[in-house]
Amino acid sequence: MKKLCLLFIAGLMSLAALASGSNLAFRHYTTDNGLPSNCVRDIMQDSRGFIWFATDGGLVRFDGQRFRVFSLSKVEGKHSQDDFVSSMHELDGKIWIGVDTQLFYYDPETEKILAPELHYAPACTSRIDSYVRDMTSDKDGNLWLAVAGNGVFKVNSVTGDVVNYEFPQLSNMVGRIYVDSRNDVWVMGNQGRGILFKLNKSDDTFKPLQLKLDGRPLHVIAVAMRPTTCG
Repeated sequence: MKKLCLLFIAGLMSLAALASGSNLAFRHYTTDNGLPSNCVRDIMQDSRGFIWFATDGGLVRFDGQRFRVFSLSKVEGKHSQDDFVSSMHELDGKIWIGVDTQLFYYDPETEKILAPELHYAPACTSRIDSYVRDMTSDKDGNLWLAVAGNGVFKVNSVTGDVVNYEFPQLSNMVGRIYVDSRNDVWVMGNQGRGILFKLNKSDDTFKPLQLKLDGRPLHVIAVAMRPTTCG
């Protein structure tokens, strides 16, 4: 039976153990090779095979031979005049881009970076106006964003409707967001607050999940999710 197993990592894993017996080859890319900055905050591969880098010097696309840099400093509607990119995620062919103050997307048809039109729910007390730490999507076409100091935002990628979820237990400092194969949404705390939350869809609120080992609370610092055969 196919199930989703959650692997809760409460300590550091040995990279040597992971690489044991493997012949790994590495190539080192820096500003000497065309990167606009050596500070890379996120990496992803899109559905067309391009590798994308979120850097302090802009959004970068790599085709296996050359780097192409997309500057955000002069994008219409951008609040700040820098090229800082913090996170990325592909949804429906678009590359969604999190920066230090807001959300953008790259349109592959026009090769332009644009600002989406967002519609905040009346209950929203916060805005996407801070560092976008993490980003993912669910099977319903929603983007999920972790925004420093402002909690979590759900953004409908079609309508632009936005809902905000606050986490007072974490001072709204959310580290990571995950969506599993059952379309359940999970949130992990940041800055030493190792608390895991799961979205309760019946009342649209996140509930803390207390993990214990031998009766003692586990301090979660990382989560890995993968489909596997359990039991």
